Amino acid sequence: MAVKKQGTWMLLLLGSLYLVGELGHFLVGVVSRSVAQEIHYGDLACFPKPNLDNLTVEFKFCEEGNIEEECTNLTSPSDPNVHVCKWDYSGLGLEYQILAGPSFILVFTVSGIVWGLVADRFNRVRLLTMAALMFSASLVGAAFATKYWHLILSRMLLAAGESGCSPLAAGMISDTFPLKQRAFAMSLFNWGIYIGYGLSYAIGTYVTEADIFEQGWRASFFVSGVPGILLAILFFFTTKDPERQHQGAGKSDWKDEPVGESNNDLVMDDNSQQMYGTIKVEEKPSTVFTVLRNPIILMLGAAACIRHSAGLCWGYNSALYFQKYYPDYSSAGWWLMGISIGGGTVGAAFGGFFSDRLVKSLGISSRAVVLASSQLLATPFSLGLLYLDPPYAFFSLLIGYVFAEMWFGVMFTILMELVPLRYRSTALAIALFIINNVGGNVPVLVHPISSVTSYRTAITIFYSGALFTSSMLFFVLYIWLRRKKL
Repeated sequence: MAVKKQGTWMLLLLGSLYLVGELGHFLVGVVSRSVAQEIHYGDLACFPKPNLDNLTVEFKFCEEGNIEEECTNLTSPSDPNVHVCKWDYSGLGLEYQILAGPSFILVFTVSGIVWGLVADRFNRVRLLTMAALMFSASLVGAAFATKYWHLILSRMLLAAGESGCSPLAAGMISDTFPLKQRAFAMSLFNWGIYIGYGLSYAIGTYVTEADIFEQGWRASFFVSGVPGILLAILFFFTTKDPERQHQGAGKSDWKDEPVGESNNDLVMDDNSQQMYGTIKVEEKPSTVFTVLRNPIILMLGAAACIRHSAGLCWGYNSALYFQKYYPDYSSAGWWLMGISIGGGTVGAAFGGFFSDRLVKSLGISSRAVVLASSQLLATPFSLGLLYLDPPYAFFSLLIGYVFAEMWFGVMFTILMELVPLRYRSTALAIALFIINNVGGNVPVLVHPISSVTSYRTAITIFYSGALFTSSMLFFVLYIWLRRKKL
């Protein structure tokens, strides 16, 4: 099946909308300190006073003030009459972790199931337009927040809208692109994650610093949300819902394409075992939950949960990590943006490209090899990121990020190939519910672990440690798929 121009245009808009959603998802981690110092939430710490008669104050000097009285009493070494430090909100703490993680994830996962259920029954273009308008409006609304609960409410609305992107887009992409191009197309769609994540550093850091119309961090949310509204309108009027492949009322509901063949090649006769996805079963699965209880899918989900927790741990804490340990390194925002966009998009494309090349001759198990090896290769570079000083930390992050981000599109492509066509959107929504509830809430543990060890050690455990653990589980998945001859 040749991919028409309409499909390419649809994919471009899907990725662009996802970009806006992910920009909003991670923006809070970049602007958290500025937001906390105005709205007041989270932990307090000692900071240099800004613009104090052009006096340069080392951040570590103010860190000597561990309590408010010590902090505010610290004076300049050159002038004991000048107090150089202030006691203010750091942007870290349990309230930040709740804002970044659970308040988003709990709504995201429940709403995702709802979107998945309606995606299998109604026009997906209209549904995705509604979802995009919802999360874009939430970003604009965050610009007007004056209380902590305003931020929570905006975050929940953002999650409710963005949760529709993956289940709706995955079905549209699967119905548009043939198997030999599907993982690559899914990877291109997932570029929205990396570009949006990367732009969150630039917009959160430099738009805030620009203080447009004296709005500071509020301008960052406004600038992020308005393009999403315009893209949603463009998407609604220029795309159409692709025809759903093999959706009927008879046996063809359970037919699917063998690896390496096109959607038009069906593989079942009356005397054969029923086929759904590429797993043979003795009888037709009655519900999507019957499908998802398959041990192979459960193993895929377990590995994905741990890998997702690693990504969100770093995503929620990356800007704050460099603000804490390297506050004078002013180029951190540009580095993080460039690596997130460049390394993330290259890694996602490579993951999809390599798995599509291998699957034609080696089967679905070859996709699991890509997942396992990429996460294993990323692990030592993630340690270099945390234990080297800039700029070497960023060089290590760049290499590791290319390997680490090869996973997302490939993992969901495996899931799509193991699930019956009629259940794909619903199965994806349920999988996202589980993966995001586990992976999205694990980063909350960074706060209690850092209180008994250190912030760096906590991130090492939940980022580097999770990458390595997921690679081991993906290797087990590969062995299991090989034994099933898939």
